[in-house]
Amino acid sequence: LAVLDKLANQLIIFTLGSLSLGAMILSRDLFQLSSRLPLLLITALLLLGAWSVMLNPGLVRRLLRRLQERYPQMPRLASLASAFDNISFKDALAVFALTLLWFLVIVLQYHVLVLALNRPAFGESLQAVSAMLFIKTLLPFTFGELGIREALAVYFYDPFGVSEAAVFNAAIIVFLINFLLPALAGIYYVFRVREVKKASRNADAAVKPADTSGEAWQNF
Repeated sequence: LAVLDKLANQLIIFTLGSLSLGAMILSRDLFQLSSRLPLLLITALLLLGAWSVMLNPGLVRRLLRRLQERYPQMPRLASLASAFDNISFKDALAVFALTLLWFLVIVLQYHVLVLALNRPAFGESLQAVSAMLFIKTLLPFTFGELGIREALAVYFYDPFGVSEAAVFNAAIIVFLINFLLPALAGIYYVFRVREVKKASRNADAAVKPADTSGEAWQNF
């Protein structure tokens, strides 16, 4: 399910991001592309194929089994194929539904925060945030995507007449809510787990000598 969750996350971002970016290209001339239609058709076919495969875990399992037979020197293919043994269509659909809900929560966060200074429609926020997440996913890794996310949010909200200050502040607040605050809370639990493990090791070390002495007494 962890693999399916990651794939669902990427597929939702790529699908909604591609649709939003395509709508902006066609309606607002956001980018100057000489051959828009072939690019859009290729993207649509790729997404359609990806959705068809991901909503059919049995097909994925059979493809991985065939790859395993063709490349026996790659044992990870077998473990990956076995991971899809207990995943049904309903499981895949549930994962995609939860991933879509997570995506809409992110969009709603931006939309509500931007409403403090501007009045964009929810559809405009959906397009801007979807395109922003899509492009951000394609860029190299940075620390929490700090700086990249804010610049992209400002860029994609600009065609809708939303002020840069409102978008920048919204992006910073979303970063604090979704990344920094959970990270700070997680630090406490990381150190707490380390203390528990250390106490457990100390307790085991204290018990071992006693067990050894008991065995020696029995042997005597």
